[in-house]
Amino acid sequence: MTTNERVLLAIAVVLIDLTLFVLPLTGLFAAYVLLARPPWFFAWVKQLYEGQS
Repeated sequence: MTTNERVLLAIAVVLIDLTLFVLPLTGLFAAYVLLARPPWFFAWVKQLYEGQS
C-alpha cells in the first residue's frame, strides 16, 4: 500500500466517522415524536408521571 493510498484511506475513515456520528440523533428523535405523535411515547410519559403528585 502506497503512502497516497494510506492517506486516502485515512481521509475516507474520518469522513465516514463524521457522517455517522455527527447526526443529531436526539434532535431527530424529538422531531419524530413531535411530528408522528406515536402512542407508545404518550403511554411512556403517562407511566413516568403516574406515581408523582
